[in-house]
Amino acid sequence: DETNCNMTRPGICSFDSNNACGYTQDTKDQFDWTYKIGSTLSSGTGPNHDHTSGSGGYMYIETSFPRKNNDKARLVSPVFKSMTALDCYLRFFYHMNGTHINKFQVYRKSNLGSTQIQLWSREGSRINEWMRGVVRVPPYSSPFQTVFQGVAGASFTGDIAIDDVSFRDSCYQFSKCSSVKEFSCDNGYCVAKASRCDGTNDC
Repeated sequence: DETNCNMTRPGICSFDSNNACGYTQDTKDQFDWTYKIGSTLSSGTGPNHDHTSGSGGYMYIETSFPRKNNDKARLVSPVFKSMTALDCYLRFFYHMNGTHINKFQVYRKSNLGSTQIQLWSREGSRINEWMRGVVRVPPYSSPFQTVFQGVAGASFTGDIAIDDVSFRDSCYQFSKCSSVKEFSCDNGYCVAKASRCDGTNDC
């Protein structure tokens, strides 16, 4: 409980810097998500600014040439340990506006293989503003990651964007620890969260 004390919880990100908070591009898809400040490159699609402050960054899929219909871009979260909470929710803001918007999907995938399940999906153009998405993440007994998948449409007016990703506290209730007030040690013991980074090894 005295290591990595300066690290924030995995998966939380406002994308206000280009380090993407530990999110990575899937190497087996057709193209990548793009970091952006301000408007996207194409008119008639995408946000004009980020959700957080209006002057920060966000991630989006650019669907202009050479993108083809149904090309996929996958942005993968840092690894979560096994999670036993029944009320874990992923929260984020998304923007889907344009004549050729295709699909935006959220998956949970095993960190140890290719197994994945779809947790959430939206399809087609929405209003021209940021909207809030809330997705329940079911309990899982092995390390896992969440995946944001943007699917390109038939033309350039299909940009999809995400910003301000967060998780409920219960999503970090790992191992046998029964309360969100407890910290899960690597050895399986549970200690009070107040003991985390207090200068004494309580695990």
